[in-house]
Amino acid sequence: MAKGLLMYFDIDTGYYPGLHHGLAYLMGSVNKKNDVKFFHIFKEDHLIEVKDLIENNNWDFVGISFTTNQRKYVWEFFEITDVSKHFIIGGGVHPTLDKQNTFKEFPKFDAICVGEAEMPLLELCEGLDNNHDIYETSSFIFKLKDHAGKISFKANPVAKLMHIDELADPDYTVFDYQRIINDSGDVFPMMLGRGCPYRCTYCASAHLWKEYPNPENWVRFPSIERSIRLIKNNLKLYPNTRSIIFADDTFTVRKDWVHEFCEVYKKEIGLPFECNARVETINDNVCTDLKNAGCKSVDFGVESGSEWLRNNIVN
Repeated sequence: MAKGLLMYFDIDTGYYPGLHHGLAYLMGSVNKKNDVKFFHIFKEDHLIEVKDLIENNNWDFVGISFTTNQRKYVWEFFEITDVSKHFIIGGGVHPTLDKQNTFKEFPKFDAICVGEAEMPLLELCEGLDNNHDIYETSSFIFKLKDHAGKISFKANPVAKLMHIDELADPDYTVFDYQRIINDSGDVFPMMLGRGCPYRCTYCASAHLWKEYPNPENWVRFPSIERSIRLIKNNLKLYPNTRSIIFADDTFTVRKDWVHEFCEVYKKEIGLPFECNARVETINDNVCTDLKNAGCKSVDFGVESGSEWLRNNIVN
């Protein structure tokens, strides 16, 4: 059983403390067979806590998930923490999209994980547990050092995108979910699908899909049965939930899925909800389905009042 520590940097983002749906899925996947601790770093005081946690324990690996605006806190963490005894992995949107600079900016990284990590991290843990060669793990770029101290990199192929139905259930208990949901007015954020088919120039999604060998599967929605089961499981965690926010990038991409989902959701769940959409994915039928199921609000990212700028600059 591999023993690891996964840290999520989330300081002063404007959303903290908040749930990270991808990391909830990752922890749900990897902890079925391993002992991986999770630390949600949403204030600077936590840097001292994780320093002690790392320096006073033996970990098979220490993972750090972060976005671009968290780099200064990751630098601060490395400045105060002795990580020399540990195998340090970087992951998240920033390392995925800025691979070479990530190793330059953070020379203490031994590896970075590219893209979705449920299967690759599980593969790495199995390798550690069975004394196999972890340097063959898919989706990882490893930093290697020879006897002369010369550094090289080994970039393994990125694993295929998995269908949502093939993934383990997300584990929101790794977060202080009671506080997070309570502070939001008993509104439970959830994510069902993944990916967006649009190519807005300012959005990471417009580039992340290119990382995978099967980019045609970038936009994925779970089966209706699984969707309802996940919602019910989450509501058991927090029975006082008054409404749900579906954080899917574009909830209304597949009109057939929306129609079927709304019919079942109304019967099985019945709580008010909100979702994200793009204007061109909306029509009268979609509005009727959403309204009948209890949707109270649809969020659109208009981005600019200038039609020329919307079409020619931000795509």
